[in-house]
Amino acid sequence: MGEQTNNWMAEALNCAQQAQGRTSPNPPVGAVVVRNEQIVGRGWTQPPSGPHAEAVALTAAGTAAQGADLYVTLEPCTFWGRTHRDQLYHRDQP
Repeated sequence: MGEQTNNWMAEALNCAQQAQGRTSPNPPVGAVVVRNEQIVGRGWTQPPSGPHAEAVALTAAGTAAQGADLYVTLEPCTFWGRTHRDQLYHRDQP
């Protein structure tokens, strides 16, 4: 990892601190969207039933998220609400 990557991850960790103590049973997660060496979106886990850090950061970035990099303190979640996306997909299949 390069120094700049470490800086972006440090910013994501700072975002995660915003969620500390407010997200149980979910972990506090932070995310930053970086495009052209600039942070264009930040986010952190919202209280239960709220959006995850990745969604908040991508929404904040808007169209600037196209072609950007996403730095997240925990691997991106594949859940929608409390349902795993694979379950949503398979539920709709014959």
